[in-house]
Amino acid sequence: MKVIWKAKTKEHGMLCKDCYHKPKVGDTFKEDKISYDANGVPYHKEFRIFDIKPSNQKPIPKVSAKQVDRLKEYKKVRDVYMKEHPICEAQLEGCSRQATDLHHGRGRIGSLLTDVSNFHALCAHCHHAIEISPSMAKELGLSKNRLDK
Repeated sequence: MKVIWKAKTKEHGMLCKDCYHKPKVGDTFKEDKISYDANGVPYHKEFRIFDIKPSNQKPIPKVSAKQVDRLKEYKKVRDVYMKEHPICEAQLEGCSRQATDLHHGRGRIGSLLTDVSNFHALCAHCHHAIEISPSMAKELGLSKNRLDK
């Protein structure tokens, strides 16, 4: 007899999403609430699944169709920029000189995602250092305030 686990049970505590299984016809599950029969004896109500109706709802996509189009355009622009700028633009201490990351100097919101004037080709080491220290990035001219024109 398979039991459909609730999010929390006395025997198992909290369960992760992998501990759940999809119910099938014929599966049974017990109600968490204790019921009492006419003589006052406690018991758990047990239910059996006889029919499963498919949901008419479509799953919510993780990325909208509009965003997918924007990301396709970004990938094209990014690849061209990285080919034109193969060397790290920051060259901080510990730099590997090979540009692997693309830093967006004013962020990635809206049209800034594909605005080449805000791109900086960096190695992973320099990109990490700049992301940790925004003040240093502004001093080096690698980051700007998003609101400034």
